Amino acid sequence: MIEFIKIGELHDIFIVSSKSLLKGTKLSIDELKNKTIYLPRKCSVTVYNFYNCLMLRDNDFKLISNISYSSMIEIIKNTESIGVVTSEYVLSEVASGGILELDTGIELAPIEYGIYLNKNNNFWGLGELIKLISSKA
Repeated sequence: MIEFIKIGELHDIFIVSSKSLLKGTKLSIDELKNKTIYLPRKCSVTVYNFYNCLMLRDNDFKLISNISYSSMIEIIKNTESIGVVTSEYVLSEVASGGILELDTGIELAPIEYGIYLNKNNNFWGLGELIKLISSKA
């Protein structure tokens, strides 16, 4: 029997430059559709989460670009664009004040992460590893 053991959650957020004119505004989905939005590369769970939570597709938006996190952060810091990122990946950029979370009123579902375990496997070391990982979550 295979079982999923949840270790934690990641949270996707909308970000803008700390100098952005959008700072302090609350954008609706319709307003977001007309903005330039940067998303991580298409293989990212964040991309699937974004479209599924909004129940939309990429052709519903004016301009969507899929780029790396590092490129996205640099572009967001210097333009009026919006990015969608996993908040836990950009903590230092938010703390330094270069970017901030944009309040859209739209909450993207948290992404669970963990490990799959074969419950029929009785290796002692595996049980200890699971205890260790679970205690750190």
